[in-house]
Amino acid sequence: MKTINLLYVLCLSIVISGCQQTTDFNQLPRELKIHTTVSNTSGNFHPSKSDNFHWLEPIQLYPASLEHVNSQIPLITHELNQQLQHKGYQLSNMAQASRFYLRGAIVYGNELHDKKLQQIFGIEPGLGSDDDNYPRGSLLLAITKPSGLTVWRGAMQIFAEPTLADEIKKQRISLAIASMLSNLPNIEAD
Repeated sequence: MKTINLLYVLCLSIVISGCQQTTDFNQLPRELKIHTTVSNTSGNFHPSKSDNFHWLEPIQLYPASLEHVNSQIPLITHELNQQLQHKGYQLSNMAQASRFYLRGAIVYGNELHDKKLQQIFGIEPGLGSDDDNYPRGSLLLAITKPSGLTVWRGAMQIFAEPTLADEIKKQRISLAIASMLSNLPNIEAD
């Protein structure tokens, strides 16, 4: 009986240890450490400290039915808002008081060729790897004038892994967003 219990405990500990998630970014596979970003700024985009920026709509998810990705939208929106504010951007809840609008989309998989996405964002990141072990996750961001003219657009793409620990997800998202926003002009005081 003791042998059976010992064998049971040993098997259970092996199963449990296999399910533990790493919280060390450096222990991730190479594919999960990389991201790619691309951005484009219009020559007439010179925001000032007095300009307000407003999210035209919540960040959209393509395809919309992915609950494990949908749950990440608040985290991604929060991280975007923090990094935009750190660069000097004033976010407003009032559309009519805003000189610029923000539009965002999260694309899971290879849906980047969607016509609506191309019309709004017109930019596509590419990891340049044919790794089929992980699906791709992309974040698209556009800054437009109320007229609809896009003055800045950016995109980032990572290999997605929904089973990663929350802390690792946050770290990966933060690094990729910072990279995407690195070419966004900082706003200096007027």
